[in-house]
Amino acid sequence: MKDTGVDASQNSADLSSEAPVGTDVYDPFEGFNRAMFTFNYDYLDPYLVRPVSLAYVNYTPVPIRSGVSNFLANLDEPFSAVNNVVMGNGSKALDHFNRFWINSTLGLLGFIDIASAAGIDKHDKKEFGDAIGHYGVGTGPYFMVQDTARLSCVKVLTLLMAFTHLFLS
Repeated sequence: MKDTGVDASQNSADLSSEAPVGTDVYDPFEGFNRAMFTFNYDYLDPYLVRPVSLAYVNYTPVPIRSGVSNFLANLDEPFSAVNNVVMGNGSKALDHFNRFWINSTLGLLGFIDIASAAGIDKHDKKEFGDAIGHYGVGTGPYFMVQDTARLSCVKVLTLLMAFTHLFLS
């Protein structure tokens, strides 16, 4: 019997977004993804990622960790602004845009979250997958990469579009 990966403790409401039990899901990258998962789980996580992350948390002061977190979150703001425009959320797009330019200039490249102090709402980040999902495009295959995260085909497309724009500008 094939393992469906469904936990028996899940209720039927939790299973509504899952593939029906007993059906095969088309995954053209399954062999690659399984190999990457094994590499990540058996080698990368225990010997590199976990020790580095524990050292970062244990030895980096909270204000510096907050600044790095703010800086990285600030990098997502332009993408969220564009994706909110695509979804028709003009006010949220404007908030993301304003957060980006305010934090990038007055907040020292985003290390300080000045926009929150100025009362600009911080909305959930929106990715390209959210934008096309808004119009009914379903999920698709993904790539398991060596940073312990799934890199969806949509994210690859978003990155390619960003780099193309950067080099053609």
